[in-house]
Amino acid sequence: HHVDTQLTSNTTNKTTASPSINDENDLRIRQVCEFYTKSLKNTDVQVVLLTDDVGCRNKALEEQSKKKSKSGMYKACSVREYVRTLEEEDSSLSLLDVVAQFTVAPSSSTTTTSTTRSSFKRVFPPHLSSSELLLGVKSGQYFQGILRTERASS
Repeated sequence: HHVDTQLTSNTTNKTTASPSINDENDLRIRQVCEFYTKSLKNTDVQVVLLTDDVGCRNKALEEQSKKKSKSGMYKACSVREYVRTLEEEDSSLSLLDVVAQFTVAPSSSTTTTSTTRSSFKRVFPPHLSSSELLLGVKSGQYFQGILRTERASS
């Protein structure tokens, strides 16, 4: 079964000279979704590709529209869309407020207009500059990590 999910020169995109690691990983994930969809076609199981990567979702929809066969179809959606669907099915769930809301900041490689830049204003001024913060993390004065909290446990 692992052969169905391997990348070969036929499956990689030939329009780009060298696809990024992220693009290759996205392709592998979509191939795994397609493999499980085909393997589970005689069951009631629906394969869902959960990704907040808009490009990956769009490519999944594009690849599926080219295939026209319903046997290799899986659902591609964001985590927020999927949770919204779950809440529509069971109104007792209240998970949408727990799901992170992503906003994509413009990358430095793209040209941004003054209106786009103004929409990403800081709410609070930084206590330290980025360079001071990075220096503090490297020296061990500050620690970098993830803080996970729950409203219910307070």
